[in-house]
Amino acid sequence: EITYGDWSSDVCSSDLVDVNPCFLALTGYERHEVTGQTSQSLRLLQRPGDRAEYLEKLHEQHTLVDQTLALRHKSGDIIDASISTVPVTFQGESCLVHLIRDVTSERRAQQRLEASEQAARTAAAELQRTLDQSPDMIVSLNAEGCFLAVSAACARIVGYRPDALIGQPFFRYIHPEDRAYVSSVIAQANNQQELHAVQHRFRHHDGHTIWLEWSSIRHLDGTYYGVARDITQQRAAAEDQAFLAAIVRTSTDAILGLSLDGDIRSWNASAERLFGYTAAEAIGQPVTMLAPPELTAGALEFIQQVRAGERPTMETTRPTRSGTRIPVQISGAPIYDAAGHPIGISKIVQDITTRRETERQIRHLNSDLQRKVGHLTSLRAIDQAITSSLDLRVTLGLVLNSITAQVNADAATALLLTPQTNALTYAAVRGLTTVPRHADATLAGRIALTRTPIILNDLHHPNVEHSGITNLLRAGFAAYAGVPLIARGKVVGVIEVLSREPLDTSADWIDVIQTLASQ
Repeated sequence: EITYGDWSSDVCSSDLVDVNPCFLALTGYERHEVTGQTSQSLRLLQRPGDRAEYLEKLHEQHTLVDQTLALRHKSGDIIDASISTVPVTFQGESCLVHLIRDVTSERRAQQRLEASEQAARTAAAELQRTLDQSPDMIVSLNAEGCFLAVSAACARIVGYRPDALIGQPFFRYIHPEDRAYVSSVIAQANNQQELHAVQHRFRHHDGHTIWLEWSSIRHLDGTYYGVARDITQQRAAAEDQAFLAAIVRTSTDAILGLSLDGDIRSWNASAERLFGYTAAEAIGQPVTMLAPPELTAGALEFIQQVRAGERPTMETTRPTRSGTRIPVQISGAPIYDAAGHPIGISKIVQDITTRRETERQIRHLNSDLQRKVGHLTSLRAIDQAITSSLDLRVTLGLVLNSITAQVNADAATALLLTPQTNALTYAAVRGLTTVPRHADATLAGRIALTRTPIILNDLHHPNVEHSGITNLLRAGFAAYAGVPLIARGKVVGVIEVLSREPLDTSADWIDVIQTLASQ
């Protein structure tokens, strides 16, 4: 959470009023380096053009949520950030409150995932095209290595008409870097009739190079009969598959390959780290081994959805080998063969523990921000009441309304001190069905005398002094808080907050009461 002061209605050029430690950790600055500076002087925005676009959106929408901008760290590194902006008024001045979340890791993870998916689609497409093509070209060569006959498939495979190759030396079309290798294979096989498979590059008619794999037989008269298969796309697909396999091995997400029956057939290293089972332990087991008994039915339904051609995604929990349950996001997709028939299931399991915690923190920050905005709004309303009304009781009533609303109190009172008699009398009351004729001055008088707040969070506790709480207990209250009401440095009364439940001592409500009282 980061706060900017926007005195000129220009968020990207206004002075920074205050920043929290998270902002300093995110940007690398010290507090004194940024306070009073502007985003332009600090060069926080990587792309200067983003400022105008952001301002235009803010002017149109007044509030912005999750706007992605590139920020510059003090060291010069670039940070991808998600920024939400809320305009507020503080002490009569217009300000902007910004929430900034570092999404660099998330974006990079998303980019890697998209690249992985694209590579997988490319490899699958290349492999499919390879399987759809006929691979064979049949030729015969004389003892001198010239083409004697060539089948019609050569036009499709190497781009030449059969008659264009007949009489031409075979080695003319072999890639120069492969000629020595092919010659050595032929020389070693002179005493054998059948040559083992040989792969080499071949010059296509249009000038590009393809890979051919040959299986050949040498006749007694020195004639060679060979069958050539274009393996160019197979080699490319093999490289792509190796790349895809490397991605699967190094992916931070658990990637499982399942049979259509739901048995585990592949298990990457991240799956081992996530669940605690080795590949040897997991492969061959039903995938339901990863689901607790109460979620087994859902795991089986997930498999049925994928078998039906769907690509479901769900968030759930899964136990590790140690029994610890972790929140995960599971995505599934069918795996098809060359004929388009489903042959298996791919399953990606992502640990979303960090994401869940981040979402919880964001919700907490948003709630805290709303509460603080409410505090500022109440202060502003009281300021306006003070300046617009001469009736102190009206103002005190507004103060009590704000207190009961913001600290969830059951009742609140405002007592004024009469200087001549030093007596406290009720000036405003909220939440009490009957107002006592006389104030129980034991607690309130102590607060006025010592100018010190008193908080009794459990009036029934044995250690709580019973003097002054009799009426409170009789009225059914369990907690009490009182702060001095101060005007121009003098105590003029007391504000009391009453609750039938213990007050939340971890909240900042006492600061709210004191701030409102100081108005």
